[in-house]
Amino acid sequence: MTPQAGPGTPSGAAFERICVVGAGLIGGSVARRLVGLGVDVVVVDPDERTRSLAAASGLAVVESVPADRDLVVLSTPLDALPEAMDEAASRAPQAVIIDLGSVKQAPARAAVAAGLSGRYVGVHPMAGTEHTGFEHSDPDLLVGASWAVVHGAAESPLVQVVAWVLEAFEATVVVVGAAEHDRSVALVSHAPHAVAHALLAGAETSPDVAVARWLAAGSFRD
Repeated sequence: MTPQAGPGTPSGAAFERICVVGAGLIGGSVARRLVGLGVDVVVVDPDERTRSLAAASGLAVVESVPADRDLVVLSTPLDALPEAMDEAASRAPQAVIIDLGSVKQAPARAAVAAGLSGRYVGVHPMAGTEHTGFEHSDPDLLVGASWAVVHGAAESPLVQVVAWVLEAFEATVVVVGAAEHDRSVALVSHAPHAVAHALLAGAETSPDVAVARWLAAGSFRD
């Protein structure tokens, strides 16, 4: 399927009760944005410090996904997604499940394994910073960004999720297949990051590194 993009703000698209699992930079930003919009949001995170920071910011922090949620947003590390999907599937049996991971084929397989193919949609907001953690989250971080929304099973709630992303984040949505997403993001995000890390590793071993640090301009430092 050819990706289709377009900003907009449809009415009546919002989910009413949302749980965000994983309150780092991205998950925390999502939760804070939704709370600012007046949405009923709870947050789940295994890290005690993250929970404390989230609670101190005014977010409702709970131990596990409540059964009454109609949307569960998974923003965990990729290796924790299968377990998070299993928990969401069992604890919120009526909820739509989305994940915000930077790759989409592996989460799609995990969703099928968790029995979620009829209520799962893969999502990837193309925004972030060089920082991590809830303390760097920002309710405006993902607003106006491009969001990839992955089409999968024919019965998935794709239209509902696209409408929510448009409404809640004033986004440009690109509807795309999981494999096409992963190839495209590798070109514009993953490969540049890998090259940048390799360049920095090489610079650190250069005999001229001390002078180079003084001469480095903003783009190299970033």
